[in-house]
Amino acid sequence: MPVSDDAVIEYADPLGLIAVAMNIEEDFGIGNIPEEDYLGCRTVNDWVDLVERMKG
Repeated sequence: MPVSDDAVIEYADPLGLIAVAMNIEEDFGIGNIPEEDYLGCRTVNDWVDLVERMKG
């Protein structure tokens, strides 16, 4: 089943959010994502925008 760009990602706990950020850093070859940037990521689109800014 496809996931829409505006789908809200639910994290089991704050460590889940950190784990997602760390995986994105590794998978997309970007440096450390500042905490203030990834704390605002709630949707798939938020993460896409963040990765584009970091790679930009």
